[in-house]
Amino acid sequence: PPVNRRIPPDTTEQEQKILEYIVENTMITSKIVESLLEVKDSRAKELLRNLSNRNLIVKQGQARSTHYTLGEADD
Repeated sequence: PPVNRRIPPDTTEQEQKILEYIVENTMITSKIVESLLEVKDSRAKELLRNLSNRNLIVKQGQARSTHYTLGEADD
């Protein structure tokens, strides 16, 4: 399925849940990550930063309007 093609095999279970959420909902915020994974704000931001550094997601907006969308596939 195309969803699985976008999720690299070296992602953690938490990262996979974030990417799957974005595939289904087009975007995610750190607050959504907190409730989705039941983690604290600092862990949510760390996960998003790691995915962003690997170009799997793209940060959009600033401050309270920050959200993340899928990055470009490296096909």
